[in-house]
Amino acid sequence: MKLKRIIRQKMLMVALAAIATSCTNSYPGLYYDKSNGNSEQQYATAINVSLSPQNIFSLVATRGTGSFETSSFAKKCINGVFYIYAFRSGKDLQGQFTSDADLTQTMGTDSAHANCLVDDNNAYHGKPAKMVADSTGALYFVNDAHTNKQSLYYSSNYSQIPYDFFGYYIDDFTPTASNYHRTNNEIYYDLTVDGAQDVLVGYAPKLTTNIFNARYGNLDLSEDTKNQIINIGGYSTYAGKYDVQPVIDVKHALTKIKFAAIAADSTADDVLIRDLSLTGKNSGKLVVAARDLNNIGFIPDGKTSTLYLREASLDGSTPGTLISKEGGYQVLWNDSLKNIPLASRPSTPIGESIMLASDSTYTMALDYDMISRTKQADGTIKEKVEQKVHTTYNIKAPTDNAVSYDSASGTYIFKPGYEYTIKIAVYGLQQVKISVSSEAWESGGSINIDVGNEAKKHNI
Repeated sequence: MKLKRIIRQKMLMVALAAIATSCTNSYPGLYYDKSNGNSEQQYATAINVSLSPQNIFSLVATRGTGSFETSSFAKKCINGVFYIYAFRSGKDLQGQFTSDADLTQTMGTDSAHANCLVDDNNAYHGKPAKMVADSTGALYFVNDAHTNKQSLYYSSNYSQIPYDFFGYYIDDFTPTASNYHRTNNEIYYDLTVDGAQDVLVGYAPKLTTNIFNARYGNLDLSEDTKNQIINIGGYSTYAGKYDVQPVIDVKHALTKIKFAAIAADSTADDVLIRDLSLTGKNSGKLVVAARDLNNIGFIPDGKTSTLYLREASLDGSTPGTLISKEGGYQVLWNDSLKNIPLASRPSTPIGESIMLASDSTYTMALDYDMISRTKQADGTIKEKVEQKVHTTYNIKAPTDNAVSYDSASGTYIFKPGYEYTIKIAVYGLQQVKISVSSEAWESGGSINIDVGNEAKKHNI
């Protein structure tokens, strides 16, 4: 058992290959075997699930608190809860399972696991799981209260049935009977986000030859064993005995927009940014499990809403406050900046981020104060708000094939899973300029905006 743990840890650190979505329609060597008895017996094979290691520092904690950072990773792991489903993969046209799995079946109604291997009985979500704070992406199952670890096991009846594994994270979104839907084909939510929530969803790719070699090629297995696992085509009791366990590739379902301010000239000191929002799509259908793996993800319904920028969470558990309640943002001019090109100057981050559905265009609203300063007789400086400005900007996706081109629609969009930074160049009494840059998540680009006292719309 110790050897297996060592092998598994090494396996998780293997570089991951591109996802292959091919599947098999048959189960070579499928048989019905009652010899192992129930899942609690000596020879039961435990289910171990992980998230792909390269994604773990892009994940989030509970209650709309933003992205995982290295410094707060352990705290985020304590608070963050993922949910797991697993259902039989495909069908055997010449065998016992001539129809696809019924996703309405649960662990309670399907004790032999002919359809459902992992879910959570009597709940509107999959089986809760939490992440081990060791940067490997390993998960462990917990009860509904998230207080006790629990063990789940592969089918002791069908040792070579392949299963598809699904994992998702819905932040502080609360599943209910009205927003949760479970059909024989898929499981999904009616989802509305407020801009501070990061939603992730994904699945473990089919066990093709490429996936096996990339993720499990370092395991000391015979060719016959390896071929048998690949022929089964999914994660199974047989594969689990050899430490071939599902690694779920979770992806961000939303687009992340960050904001930063740059001092453009000496008049930048006269501008105090008070509030910032984006209007865009924020509701739709979140598919978390499906027979067709291509359907996994978020499908916007076209409705739009105004989402306000918040500060980052202070404790990793409660949402951050709106930036308007924190006194505003001001960038100060320094003469040393004169010789630095605007695009290369240091910027001041504003708030945490706004996460919303992918689209080609968002409307940004910016509120700022123009202030004046008067030196008093006692030498103190008195500030006075001379003008309050509200202005809007039409923010279009960058025309960059690498980070924003959508081949399905043939247009440029703010892509899901990508982060775009809107940089606000502050000029005081001059016009406002906006640019878009990229960093973090998948690189998305930047949008530049100039901010002055002109309360008018800018088309970028």
